[in-house]
Amino acid sequence: MTPLDLSKHRLRLLVALVLLCALGGLMIWYGTLPGYDTAANDYPDESHVSPNPDAYVGDQASLEGTAVDTDPVVIQLEHPSQHHVTVEYADENLHESDTLEDGDPVTAFGTLTSTDTLEAERALTREPWEGIYMYIISFIGGLFALGHFIRHWRFDRRQLVFVPRDQPLSLSYRESPQDTRGGN
Repeated sequence: MTPLDLSKHRLRLLVALVLLCALGGLMIWYGTLPGYDTAANDYPDESHVSPNPDAYVGDQASLEGTAVDTDPVVIQLEHPSQHHVTVEYADENLHESDTLEDGDPVTAFGTLTSTDTLEAERALTREPWEGIYMYIISFIGGLFALGHFIRHWRFDRRQLVFVPRDQPLSLSYRESPQDTRGGN
């Protein structure tokens, strides 16, 4: 066992304190920047456009809905009014691997040229299972990373740091030869 080195412990605490002060200072500085406008990227969506589409003609909008026709692409907006919007240039702006079929969810960004037409600059479709798949795979990957960390590292309370283990934790319980020699 190594003796506690107070100079390293104090240096570590000093570095942590300096980094926390720098983080707090940067957050305050970022909040004071005059060019940040929260409304700059806040485009109207289907909840704004569906009830009153006339108010948004000529504006940029980001709309989500379900494809009810593919030639031309027409989406039914995700709103109780079930407003239909024709998405111009949707096929040209879909990713090459995306194939659009009736019933697919579509997200399109562009300019609303009339109450029921969106000139798309970008469009994408994604299967509903893809979002669930992403979360499940991320959760499993996180479990593997956590398991690997717990197996190979331990927390040293004397130094207040994580240190590598001399031997990784075993995944199964086995009696070591020392336990079996002296056991009664």
